[in-house]
Amino acid sequence: NILRKRTLIELVSDLFKASSILVLLIIIARQTISGKLTLGQMAMFLLAFRQGMTYIKDLFSSIGGLYEDGLFIGDTFEFLDLRENLTALAPVTTPSDLKSEISIDKLSFTYPGNQHPTVDN
Repeated sequence: NILRKRTLIELVSDLFKASSILVLLIIIARQTISGKLTLGQMAMFLLAFRQGMTYIKDLFSSIGGLYEDGLFIGDTFEFLDLRENLTALAPVTTPSDLKSEISIDKLSFTYPGNQHPTVDN
């Protein structure tokens, strides 16, 4: 989404710049051909216009950057405002200490693949 907006802003800026340069070149060429402008004046106007267009493009880029920063900050605060959906379970009670002993009678165990019991009775 941010890339799409940035590309659109740059496209508008470049189209504005190209059309402005074209119109200016036509006007300056007509004035120079008719003798109202000298070649030095023509060069001065073109350089001044080019510098002005650089400032305008920088302005559009700055506006795009401000928009991106605003989106980032908005998303960051939205993320920070998220609440946890998990609910804590009731604590599990631990068994109390044994007060007597555990005894096992007649226990036998043999590992698989072994023929002799590991624990016998």
